[in-house]
Amino acid sequence: MSIQLPFKMDEFLKLADGKMALARNLLPDTKMEHVGFINFKADGTYSGDLEGTFRTTEDGVVVLNDKWNKPVYCFRGAETRNGSTFMVGEPYQEAHFSGFVRCVLYKYLPLTDFQVCISTHKDYMAETMSRVIRSLVRAGFPKDRVVVVVGGNDKNDVTVADGCKTILTTENYDGLTALSALPKSDFNGYWLLLHDTCEVMDDFKERMAKVNVGLNFDHIDVFGDIGLYWSPFLQKITEMGIFKGQVVLNNLRQHYGLWTQIGSSRHVATKDIYGTGTQRDVIYLDDIGVKKYRRVKGAAAKP
Repeated sequence: MSIQLPFKMDEFLKLADGKMALARNLLPDTKMEHVGFINFKADGTYSGDLEGTFRTTEDGVVVLNDKWNKPVYCFRGAETRNGSTFMVGEPYQEAHFSGFVRCVLYKYLPLTDFQVCISTHKDYMAETMSRVIRSLVRAGFPKDRVVVVVGGNDKNDVTVADGCKTILTTENYDGLTALSALPKSDFNGYWLLLHDTCEVMDDFKERMAKVNVGLNFDHIDVFGDIGLYWSPFLQKITEMGIFKGQVVLNNLRQHYGLWTQIGSSRHVATKDIYGTGTQRDVIYLDDIGVKKYRRVKGAAAKP
């Protein structure tokens, strides 16, 4: 995408040819909050989650008016990030006591390239792994794009189990830290981190294809540490030693990378999923097509 400054109407219309996304963050926070999707039209109007009219001023500022023709956002600059260019500005009249509200307007890009990393442990993988792998097969997701990280082993090794590349490690990796075991590669897409206590829905691939990655977020959080992590970002923080010792997701959110949170979770049932006597909450993560089986608080630490 190319952007010329100052903004001119004809150039802006070329930029806005298609679905755009509007996000905002409160500087210096690194979390971007989604505001809505917008489709711009040649007649100077826009529609979608938000609707109204837009114009460019004489000095090249793009102003978005609401449907009552009152200005709500203005964009006067451009930034680049990880190969993407986007417009930056601020709410037309808004102040916040703790920082500056920044708005970003960028091209909507659906997720097209991702692989799956499943975190597990040798002491309970026998009870959990078969379900998650079978669900991926049912959804038509190729096994050669799945990596399983197994913690708690006597030695480090790399093998193939049930058709999936399997990394055996002596570390007791749990969830997020399993990503540090991924081998360095030229892969430039996203890793979806799943726990072994997950399954994917039959339309998993279709739901994942709707995830918006147009701003090239470093990580997209969904439920706890279940989410999408950009591969170059993972390699960078691994080399920095961020994963050594105890890693807390909030630490990653506060200090490393640009991120956002998508979707919602809904509790569907509580049952003994694995037949081990441990009750689990069945939680649907509809936006990415994943079911999470979370151990009920106070239940025995079994699979």
